[in-house]
Amino acid sequence: RSLLPSRADVSTGGASSSSDGTWLRTSLRWPVRSSNSPRRRDRSFRSKFSLNMAGIVEPKREKVERVDVVLAFPLSADGAAAPVKGCPTYAFLPIREFGFSFYIQADFVLISSREGIHEELPWNRRLRDSIAPAFVAAVEEFKAHPALSLSYLRFLPGKSEVVDPFFVPVVAQTIDALKEVACIPAEGGGWRKPAEVLLASDAIRELFTSADAVALFGADYPAPGFVPPEGGLERLSCRKLLIPEVLEVFGKHSEWLKGKDLAWKVQFYEYIAKSPKRADYVAGMLKLPCIPAADGRMATPEGDAVFYPLSSTEMYGFEHMLTVVDGEFHARATETAPDVVTLLDSLGVQHDEPYELIQRHVLPHHTSEGFEKADRPALLGHVR
Repeated sequence: RSLLPSRADVSTGGASSSSDGTWLRTSLRWPVRSSNSPRRRDRSFRSKFSLNMAGIVEPKREKVERVDVVLAFPLSADGAAAPVKGCPTYAFLPIREFGFSFYIQADFVLISSREGIHEELPWNRRLRDSIAPAFVAAVEEFKAHPALSLSYLRFLPGKSEVVDPFFVPVVAQTIDALKEVACIPAEGGGWRKPAEVLLASDAIRELFTSADAVALFGADYPAPGFVPPEGGLERLSCRKLLIPEVLEVFGKHSEWLKGKDLAWKVQFYEYIAKSPKRADYVAGMLKLPCIPAADGRMATPEGDAVFYPLSSTEMYGFEHMLTVVDGEFHARATETAPDVVTLLDSLGVQHDEPYELIQRHVLPHHTSEGFEKADRPALLGHVR
């Protein structure tokens, strides 16, 4: 049986003014004979999109008020997308290939040689402009087929592939149309629009679950196993996780951060410490309450003189006035993630060396304002 409809499938009546395009029929797996192997029968997913042409006057299509645009998507043996480079476009018989990786059938008005399309005709332009909505409509049916739903984006036409001037607009039209619909399977279940999908590294996905991503960043990750073409999700304008968003865990999401255990916190700081954009993280953290302190609060690097846990066994007398890194956090980081200590160094955390104690703690308290904040035991400790 043929992949494509005959001209008898074209309707000459029953036009509807309520909609320019109507989804008619999908999920038809059509056997297509491979040109490379006449004995092999390949599978494809065939979809049909009905288009109202009643408002277009075309002498060669007199009385034709509705036509079907048929798309056929090659599949692998397990039902996954199997794009074929150079699929021909048809007007009931092959015209030629225009760079698409799936088959297109539409009732184009052709030039006399049948090797080209009358590009100036409104009829043909209308058919061309229906390819994108037909593709988007097919996506709804792809969702019912697991292997295809995770791989269909491989059919997304690319600028470097579709170079024929007449069909070039289809590339941007398809991208723009997909941006408006829930076309990306999400890790947390269901489907989301591209603007609701978050692109993040494996390290981030290990730190923040799908539910965390939705709660903290307002977007979900693509489902595991989803196979887009290279750069495909970026072309659809899926969101990239930005450094200011990550640093919000020290700001508006600080209560959420308090609920995380010690191991998670050390892992999170290690992620920042090892990030290629560590300098950008540090620049943002300097003004945020981001250093776990021994008194249970989060210290701000630019606002607090922060010290590592005291190394001296001798009591200074002013220990209670120092802001010291949480001992358990420091011990775990030192043992399992030494890069975290270098991150703390970058944030200005100091060791309790005499010079640093004098510069960062003692001298600031020997001012009129500092004396008011310091108690007697602390001031005595300063002069020891």
